[in-house]
Amino acid sequence: MIEYVSEALLAALFPPDAGGPDVLRVAGPVAVDDAVEASGIEYAGTCHLVFFVDVMALRTVPPNLAPGTVRLIEPAENPDR
Repeated sequence: MIEYVSEALLAALFPPDAGGPDVLRVAGPVAVDDAVEASGIEYAGTCHLVFFVDVMALRTVPPNLAPGTVRLIEPAENPDR
C-alpha cells in the first residue's frame, strides 16, 4: 500500500490545523484506486493511515501479482441457518 501514500493523500486526511492535544479525529474514506480506500485516524498528534481493499476486486489480478495479499475463502455453509 505504500505506493498509494502521497503528500496530497496525507494533506486530505491529516490537515495541519484539524487536530488537538486530546482530540480523536477520523477522516475518510478517500478513494485512492478503484478498489482501495484510505482513512486517517489521529489522536494526540499520532497519525495512523489505514487502507481498505475490496478483496473481490483483486480476484481479477493474476495470482502471481498478489501472493500473500489476499487469500480468498469461499463462505462455509452455516448449519445453524
